[in-house]
Amino acid sequence: EVNRGTEAQHLINHFTREGMDWVLKDHIRKMVRFEPLNLIGQWPAMGPFDIILVRNVLIYFDADAKCKILDRAAGRLARDGYLFLGGAETPPTNHTLFERTTMSRAGCYRLARQRATER
Repeated sequence: EVNRGTEAQHLINHFTREGMDWVLKDHIRKMVRFEPLNLIGQWPAMGPFDIILVRNVLIYFDADAKCKILDRAAGRLARDGYLFLGGAETPPTNHTLFERTTMSRAGCYRLARQRATER
């Protein structure tokens, strides 16, 4: 889906076409680490992260668990970082650590101003 909504210049700068697929260029791939994480289990010491992706999983948790997960994510997100949720997901209404923003055409969340200045 990288081709959907990605500006042509970003595609050229950051990806290589391999057949029908787009592959992230090595100089960027070296900066990215993917690891499994049990969202409701203990989280290891890690971060701060520029981007946290929690896409299409919060819908499976109740409001209390969602708040705990988002609290943990807020604690590991860089002050100027972004949290991406699934298109149909939003933080619970009683969760105030994040505020919605728009990056390009994607909706995402940043630490609320009050929280970001505390860091």
